[in-house]
Order: sequence, then structure tokens, then C-alpha cells
Amino acid sequence: MPVPSTNGLRYYPYSNVAVFDFFNVMTSNGGNISTNDLGQSSGNHHRWYNNAVQHVDTGDDDLSPNTLEYPSDDDHPNSAGNRKATGEFVPLLNYYYNRWKLGMAGWSPMPSLRANGAEGTVTVAASLPVQVTAALSPNNMNGIAADWWAWADTPFGRYWFTLDQGWVRSDAPIRAYDGPLFDLPSYPVADSVLPAGNYQVHFAVDNNRDGIFDGTYGGSLTVILQ
Repeated sequence: MPVPSTNGLRYYPYSNVAVFDFFNVMTSNGGNISTNDLGQSSGNHHRWYNNAVQHVDTGDDDLSPNTLEYPSDDDHPNSAGNRKATGEFVPLLNYYYNRWKLGMAGWSPMPSLRANGAEGTVTVAASLPVQVTAALSPNNMNGIAADWWAWADTPFGRYWFTLDQGWVRSDAPIRAYDGPLFDLPSYPVADSVLPAGNYQVHFAVDNNRDGIFDGTYGGSLTVILQ
């Protein structure tokens, strides 16, 4: 759909309308049509980035601006472009959904994860280290005491992150931290070379502090090591 002008929605009083600039996202790549620029600071993007909505349309400085940079055999983007669009759309949709869910009262905490600087699904060579960071925007629950949880489903079972022991193998939940929610720009939870396989990493906070795992507000990340 065409992107409505800012003026068109300036006085709209509700939070049930959101826009994703898919066209803009498709106008920059990572150097060639088979490499995307998902997670990069350069390029054109519409995403949740550094705990804020970011819409950049001035990052396409090649000889063919404002054109599809992920061409395929038909009118649709290729797989590299689809991965970029998905990686930017899903976290942004999560933000818009939570904003709508709480309406004009504000929006809920937004935990997020990055692997080697990228969100969504990240593919890394098994010989290279994986650096995972967690971030949190507390939004309207800033200062509210809550349980914090971080866990990973790996080829070797489920692991829980703890501040004092690092990653601990356990099928039962282990709390990472309990205390007030606050703005967490970036906190390292992993930095190592891992065996090949698929890893699902999760970060969540509850809406209370009772030591019982709820995972009320969460974000996730998939790391594929091959």
C-alpha cells in the first residue's frame, strides 16, 4: 500500500493504524543482490533499532536509487530481500502491536536480542564467534519490580542465563535477575564459538516479581550456525 503522508495521520487519535515501508526497505542491499544489509547501520531501513522506530530513506547512494535491489525472476524480491524485510518487519510489528494493545495509556516493555548486531534470524559460520546482546525498553513499566529471564533452546537442551554462573543447563526455569525494570541499551549474554546447529534465544520479563516464570513480555532470536 502507498505510505500515507505524515500530515494525513497527524491528528489521528488512535493507535490502531501502523505503516511498514516495504518499498524503502528493498532499495538498499549489502553490496550485491544476494547479500542484504539487515542489522547494518548504513542503508535504507524501517525497523525497531536502538530502542526506537527508525525510518531511513537517505541511505541508498548508488547509481540507481529508489529501485529494487533484490531482483528475481518475477516481480517479487529474492530470498535475501525477503530475509531483510522479515527481520525488520517482525520486531516493528511487535512494537506496533504492543502500542495498540495498551492504547493511549502507553505500551508494554519491549525486550529484544541481537546476534553479531543483527535481529531476527542470523546465520553465522560455525568457526566464528557469536556475540549475543539483550536490550530492554521498559516503557510504561519503568521502575516496576519484575522477574527477568533469558534462555536458549540448543541442540544440547535448554540453557538459562544467570548473572552469577552464566549459562546453566536446566529444564526448569532459572531466573536471571529480579528487580525494577529499567532502560537496558545493550547487555552481553554470550560471546563464544558454538557447534553447528540451530539456536533459539529468548529474553523476557514478567509483569511481577514472584519468582514464577511467566515470560509476559518477550523477544527472541534465531541463530543458525553452519
